[in-house]
Amino acid sequence: MKNWYQATCVVKLGAAQSVHDGSGENGAVKGYAINIGVSGVDLMHAMMEAERIALSTFDGRRDGNRLEEVNIKEADLATLRQQFKIEERGAGGDAVYRSKLIYFDE
Repeated sequence: MKNWYQATCVVKLGAAQSVHDGSGENGAVKGYAINIGVSGVDLMHAMMEAERIALSTFDGRRDGNRLEEVNIKEADLATLRQQFKIEERGAGGDAVYRSKLIYFDE
């Protein structure tokens, strides 16, 4: 049986980039954070899936991008559905819930 987990991932970009995300241009972006709801057999399985999603969601150049931080905890499905409005399918076909990317320029 799989449990549900909420993960917050912070990704540092290999090089600063300008990003067009529909809310205007974000100039000189150096990284982003993303909140993800995933299911997993255990915590480690869920964390690996969250890392994969975090690194593959960015539409810009991915050369040199690295995962800087991952925080993960158990959550319930109803809360994840309510918090994260974007629903996709993960690598195994399971539902994945996520937030939009949150860019930073520090």
